[in-house]
Amino acid sequence: MDPALVVYLFAPLGGPGAQTAYEYLRVVWEACRSKLHMDRPIKKLSAGSTLPGSLTGLETVTGLPPTGSVLAAQAGRDPEAGRGEALLRLHHEMISLAVRLGPPVQEHDWRYLDARWATVGGPPPPAVDDALLGRAYVYLGHTGILDGPAAVARRLLPSLPAVASDDWADRGAATRSGHVVWEFADFPDARVTRQIVAVAARGRDTALSAWLWSRGTADMTPFGYYLLQTAKIRYLARLWDDGRRVRATRIALDATIVELSRLLAELAEPSVDGNRLDDRRARARDLRLRSQAAVAALAVQSAEIGLLVHAVDIAASNAREALNAEAPIEPSVGLFGDDAALSALFSCRLADERQYAERSAATAREVEGLAAVALGPLAATPDTPSTTPAPREPRRLTDEDRDALVSALAQVFHQPDAALQVLEDAGLSPALQALTGVLGALTAWRKNVTELENGLVRDPHGQLVRAALVRYPHNGMFRTAARRLGIPIVD
Repeated sequence: MDPALVVYLFAPLGGPGAQTAYEYLRVVWEACRSKLHMDRPIKKLSAGSTLPGSLTGLETVTGLPPTGSVLAAQAGRDPEAGRGEALLRLHHEMISLAVRLGPPVQEHDWRYLDARWATVGGPPPPAVDDALLGRAYVYLGHTGILDGPAAVARRLLPSLPAVASDDWADRGAATRSGHVVWEFADFPDARVTRQIVAVAARGRDTALSAWLWSRGTADMTPFGYYLLQTAKIRYLARLWDDGRRVRATRIALDATIVELSRLLAELAEPSVDGNRLDDRRARARDLRLRSQAAVAALAVQSAEIGLLVHAVDIAASNAREALNAEAPIEPSVGLFGDDAALSALFSCRLADERQYAERSAATAREVEGLAAVALGPLAATPDTPSTTPAPREPRRLTDEDRDALVSALAQVFHQPDAALQVLEDAGLSPALQALTGVLGALTAWRKNVTELENGLVRDPHGQLVRAALVRYPHNGMFRTAARRLGIPIVD
């Protein structure tokens, strides 16, 4: 069979878990050197063989070259597991670590390679599972007779390193070149880990390896790229968490609008006495304020859903394109059909939830319009005109001071996790943030400040400076910007 194991680990370059995921990749990389003897560079790839200690260091050392490039590579020969290679690649806002083991020196099977890998890369702690986009274990081999996926699967069953689901043998998918692939289990939908068996007819080993592992170049293989894109979709599905956050906002808004509508009807009754009328007006005002806050939250969440839909559509399109190199005979069968169905279902659910959110917001705006007619604008009641002057427009920094602030933010908050928290405190949701790990800190901060200035928040410069001073209260540039904006400084 000449068994081999290919492991793919996919990680984001930005976001709250990016550094955790990268640290895990670095630990695995070092373990490949120390435990699997992958201690030599791969000269033909012209890449280094060591990894910096942080994402910022990776950006500094490599300069993050064009997407698809190999950032680091190493190889070696383990006395038992045979030849091994490890490649770290960049893919836009993601990185992937791919490791190959085998065929082993002795007559071992996949179970041996799986156990050998366990000494290096598993099982990771829950925090790493949460941070990774996903991981895939692909068990490669060849067989003398390809007499249908189900028959081949039954022959392979004793060699499998894990327990397969009951219908595993019937879920194989054949490609036009004669390769056959199975996934051990097709649940849960948003699973982090995938275990896949891929076999070819004897004599087609090179073609299978070129599809799954390497074509002798720096380029990622089509199936590896396919796994990356589908891992991204499942990662986004985990982040979405079945829309619980959006649904909670929408349900709260709907309940507020129902109560406000009831109060408006009661206020229209001529029999309401003066004291009760005042109480109900006060309650209606509170409900209107709550409604407006919920509508604003839904507007942001609806925009985030739109970004999610776009990201899922791009990943699904990339996955379909990756299959052009080795098309499945029946795209709706096996893991390919499972991935396509998940992508379509996820996109549909996102679109539905966005539509529900927009309908709730539209209803709330309509009821608020009626409330404004009946009770007057929120800034003043019909009985008591407001004497409070309109709030002054917040100060803005000059272009020179703004550039100095952006440079200071990029210098102090260059780590993706730190930048994410400051920007979120300033009013920019993670879904709208440019990633410092991808673009470089200064470029990303320029984009993020511009996004805040586009009208997302009322006081973009002030909110940024306040968020920065909470963390670095004695930073000279932040204090200077605060004085320019009239923000009190506490020593």
